[in-house]
Amino acid sequence: MKGTILKILFPVVVATIFLQPAVAQEAYTLTLDEAIALASDSSIDAFVAQNNYLVEYWYFKNYKAGKLPFLDLTTEVGNFSRSNSLEYNFTDSTDYYVEKQTFSNSVDVSLNQVIAKTGGRVYLSSDIARLENLKRNTPVQYSSTIVSLGIQQELFGFNPYKWDDKIMPLQFEASQLRFTQSLEEISVKTVLYFFDLAKAQVNYEIAAYKLANSDTLYSIGQKRFDIGSITQEDLFRLQLDQINGKNDFKQAKNNLKRAKTRFNSFLRLGENIHITLIMPDNLPELYVNPLSVLELARKNNPDFKTIELELLNAARSVDKTKKESRLSGGLNASFGLNQTANALPESYHSPNDQELVSLTLSIPILDWGVAKGKHTLALRQQEVVKLKQQQALIDLEQNIINTVDEFFVQKDIVAGAAKADTIAQKAFDITKRQFVTGNADLTKLNMVQQAQIAAKQQYIAALELYWNYFYFIRKLTLYDFLNNIPLTENALWREIVDEE
Repeated sequence: MKGTILKILFPVVVATIFLQPAVAQEAYTLTLDEAIALASDSSIDAFVAQNNYLVEYWYFKNYKAGKLPFLDLTTEVGNFSRSNSLEYNFTDSTDYYVEKQTFSNSVDVSLNQVIAKTGGRVYLSSDIARLENLKRNTPVQYSSTIVSLGIQQELFGFNPYKWDDKIMPLQFEASQLRFTQSLEEISVKTVLYFFDLAKAQVNYEIAAYKLANSDTLYSIGQKRFDIGSITQEDLFRLQLDQINGKNDFKQAKNNLKRAKTRFNSFLRLGENIHITLIMPDNLPELYVNPLSVLELARKNNPDFKTIELELLNAARSVDKTKKESRLSGGLNASFGLNQTANALPESYHSPNDQELVSLTLSIPILDWGVAKGKHTLALRQQEVVKLKQQQALIDLEQNIINTVDEFFVQKDIVAGAAKADTIAQKAFDITKRQFVTGNADLTKLNMVQQAQIAAKQQYIAALELYWNYFYFIRKLTLYDFLNNIPLTENALWREIVDEE
């Protein structure tokens, strides 16, 4: 992904890395799209999102690997034993203690395969064992199982593999969607930082403009006071406006510096890089049906997947406590070829059959209601989860519908705010000329100027809210409405995932 981003933002990146302080204040322009692309590549939030996705990715890889055959090698390097054991002498019908000293070792190799549908395991194994009696002058003994084929199966019990096959793929799908959503969260966050800096830049420009105006008007006011066309009170108010203008300019300059620092820090740009933002006032011609947005959200939004996962986990707990509260059993069966001899090669000659069949049953008789209590608790928790998720679905769907409605209203608000900004600027220019020629008083001038400032700030705020809605809807649906493709198929997001 970085290759794509660096092509888009090459001048900014080069400036970040190579520019010396002497030329660091050269301005670089940045659009909202470029800022989002840079944040998705370089911000700490992007790094965290990618690593969180990798955790889920390897968790899912481990689950899939657990379903594949696995080979185990078990060895007992050495086992020394010395003890006194009781033995019976058939000659004189007496018991006596005999000291025993033995040394043994063994190697076992087994190929295992889990049966997910039943929760059992089949295995194919081979082993060799060696036993040496150190106390008696007897030959070393070898025991070999050339091959053994067996099965271990839990009967009537809880099967975790069956539930894993339901939960794990859905969980990984949710993690992929959550990763894409986290990138959209970065977009929403970038909008916030972008417009914080944009508003700070606009306020700085307004403060500079007001300061220049106040200087000019105070100078004009002094001349008009000298000829008696304004009062002493009006002159003092003009002087006060000049003083306040200087203070407002200093405060706006400090606010701009803080906003610039936050913005550069978020994008991980150098502190000496000066960015001039290009306002995203060219709104796309976009219309989407609220019901279509809702359908896309149900399909793509990880919150819906999370709700489904919580219901599955609750059902898993119910099944587990139910199976653990009743009859359980186990089957262990194997067939192999075994031989013993005093020499290792001979232990592989003419092997004998080796069969094992073991069936166990466990019947709970009295547990003072513990198992039943666990099962009842799981059922109640499942009901709570269902009710909570029903409410969560209602809230989420209503939030989506309201957001879409507000988004389309906001576009009209932006258009109205832009028109108001233009009118307010023209009104101020006219009133200022009237004041200079003596055809408008100071009260009217101040009122029109405040209206012009408010209109400019309201336009920026309306623009910010529009783009916040735009990217928030993308976050809810994980869908690119401009290109009519899911964000998981977007080239930028695809490049991030494919890197892993």
